[in-house]
Amino acid sequence: MRSAPVQPAAAGAGAAGGLVGVGLRLLAPRLGSTLLVSHLGEVTAPGVADLAFHPVTAGGTGLALGAVGLGGRTVLTLRGRARDWDQNGLERLLEAVLGGLVAGGRPGPAG
Repeated sequence: MRSAPVQPAAAGAGAAGGLVGVGLRLLAPRLGSTLLVSHLGEVTAPGVADLAFHPVTAGGTGLALGAVGLGGRTVLTLRGRARDWDQNGLERLLEAVLGGLVAGGRPGPAG
């Protein structure tokens, strides 16, 4: 990377380039992934009775699902932007995810 030449600006990047930059800043919260899923696996930690993993979302990620195992038990967490999700909505969504996992991925009745 140190030896890579600097790339010249795109042709016509003057005023149009400024508009593109403004547009990208305005759209940034809508760009990127919509779901981040991260699993730490089974953790061995002597003396620890309870453990939860809350992955940090960045960029356009709307939701982050975290999972960690401890003592043969898996704990799931779900985070979302406060402006888009309230506690009740996140709990309902996490219950639906858990229901799908317990059912072995088979969809349940619509409702």
